[in-house]
Amino acid sequence: MNNPIHLYLDRYQCNTFRVPYFEEGDLRVRADDLLRSKDYDSFHRGILEPLGMTGIYLVRVEKDNPGWYTLTGYAMDAEENVTRANA
Repeated sequence: MNNPIHLYLDRYQCNTFRVPYFEEGDLRVRADDLLRSKDYDSFHRGILEPLGMTGIYLVRVEKDNPGWYTLTGYAMDAEENVTRANA
């Protein structure tokens, strides 16, 4: 795992999931629920679709750009595809 995986939540999603857009926060959510909450680009779909109903854990620290959360507790295969996550 070379680089952390960052996923974006817009203000509407932050309100829906009751997490901060600007401040520090965290979110435990099923990957498919997050995917259905926004029309994501191919990068985000490539991370979230294979995880299906798996729970994921996202963390946002104050230094992060607004709305950007870091995926934590996941594993990657040799091709750097996310293979599982633990929320």
